[in-house]
Amino acid sequence: MKKQSVIIYSVFAVAIYLFSIILFCSSLYSEYQDGKLKTEESFNFITNKMMQNTSYDNFETEASKLLNKFVHSSDRIAEVTLKMNDSYIFFYPETSIQDSRYINNFSYTISYENRTITLQAKGYLIRPSKIFEYGKSSFLIILVVTVITLILIVIVSNQGQAKTAEDSDEETEENNNDEADSEDNQDVNNEEKSKDEYDVSFNETLTELLRNSIANEKEFAIFVMKFLGIEKTSEEYRKLIELLEDRMKAQNLVFEGKDDTLILLKNDTNIDENLTIAENTINEIEQTYADFKPVCYVGISNRNQRIVTGERLLFEAEAALEHAEETEEKVIAFRANTEQYNEFMNQN
Repeated sequence: MKKQSVIIYSVFAVAIYLFSIILFCSSLYSEYQDGKLKTEESFNFITNKMMQNTSYDNFETEASKLLNKFVHSSDRIAEVTLKMNDSYIFFYPETSIQDSRYINNFSYTISYENRTITLQAKGYLIRPSKIFEYGKSSFLIILVVTVITLILIVIVSNQGQAKTAEDSDEETEENNNDEADSEDNQDVNNEEKSKDEYDVSFNETLTELLRNSIANEKEFAIFVMKFLGIEKTSEEYRKLIELLEDRMKAQNLVFEGKDDTLILLKNDTNIDENLTIAENTINEIEQTYADFKPVCYVGISNRNQRIVTGERLLFEAEAALEHAEETEEKVIAFRANTEQYNEFMNQN
């Protein structure tokens, strides 16, 4: 690609990134403004409904049924409590929602005879489902541009390497005395080119699998593994990789990682299933290669319903592997707290 074309595309890519961020922020702002009115309307609706359709003689039962139906049909309501005097008649959910600037608080009290009825509610100014929806749209836009950018980087890199190879050939023809050195340098260049092509292959596979996992709301995991005692250049090591692909159902999804590790990508299994699979596979490897007395460590990270990058999942799996080596545990999984993650998304 020409330099001018690269500049034009760079400006275009940055503009798309900014557009997706602005789209996400503006959508949340619009939802926030709309939420002020909608939460109040929802509370007024249920208050009027409860007062009009419940009798004082059977108030507790009728009000509870009405509120239970309401909280399961409205995504605006975060919490509802109904008290008669000092006793709770209805409480949803089981755990109270923490107040924040994204929560609207409402209260309504009525007294009759010797009883005081108090209805309190908290409404979402920004609904959690909308955060996910807007975030998903912006993420997909950014992902598409990122994938296109990676493809162009590979194309530009290959063009640059081809030009370097041509210059090396010309230099060899002009200087026969340096022919041996030129051949050695060419071998090094070819080796580096092969390694670069392999790493691009891994990143593309990781990005594609993770994108499909998020789009289809399915699970996805990264295993980072280290096997000590079996030489990487040996036939046994090649057969070990084949065993991993077969037992863990990850055909062509095992890659070489840094520091003599193997990286395995796996779809559609949760963290507990992956722990069991990894432990069973390690036990089989230790029995199969008992003569080599292999030492096996595995670190695992699952997407666990989060919208995360491949780099983040890989970082978590590598950290889990490091912890496994330090504690001499065979398998350790990074277990993300989905509730804390969702709470963080709600507060930000």
